[in-house]
Order: sequence, then C-alpha cells, then structure tokens
Amino acid sequence: MNFNYKKEHVNKINTPTWVKLNEDSYAENHRKIFVDTYGGVFDKVNRGYVWKEVVQHIVTEPRPAEPTKAGKFIVIFPNGKEEVVENMTSFCRENNLNKSALYGILRGERKKHKGFKIKKGT
Repeated sequence: MNFNYKKEHVNKINTPTWVKLNEDSYAENHRKIFVDTYGGVFDKVNRGYVWKEVVQHIVTEPRPAEPTKAGKFIVIFPNGKEEVVENMTSFCRENNLNKSALYGILRGERKKHKGFKIKKGT
C-alpha cells in the first residue's frame, strides 16, 4: 500500500502527511507503516507526534549490565481488579496516585490509598 508520505512534511503541522500520522482515525497504523518504511521513532508531544530519525551506533565493547530494581507489585483497584505492575512510578502517574502512599501500604503503615491496595508480587 502506498500512502504517499512525504518525509520532509512529517513534522510540519497541518500538512497532509502530518494530519495522516496524527489526526487520522488510523494514525497509529500510519505511524507504524511510516517507521517500517523510513525507520526512526515517533515521540509524543503536546499536539501530536514528532518523528526522529535514529542513527545506528556501532558498539565495540559490551555495556555493563544495567542495575535493575527487582520486584513486581500486585495492585488491587477499588473495584477489585488486580494488575501486576513493574514500574511503580509510571503506574502512579497514569492513575494519579502517590507512590509514597502505596509504599506505605507495603510497609503496613496504611491500609489503602484512594481505594487502591498493593502487595508484593513474585
């Protein structure tokens, strides 16, 4: 399928290419096709997505392993639904919660926060 994207118009607001990649009802699919064709990534900004070309870097030495924070959490929503969460910071941001309050539940200092409960996962 050829959608006639113009690479030079991808980040110019209100051009046909920009509209197709941001405001069209199939914008997510169009962005995927664009990335498959031209490479790069789309970053979310205030009024839509901005495309950036990604330059491949050749790594000559292996990087040291990144330190990881072990642990998953099981969050229980006010309606009883349970969800496994690996990134507490982004979960709290998405659900307008206070991360410290949720950790307080784990420490036994609180029973719940805004109706949410949490327990340590495996």
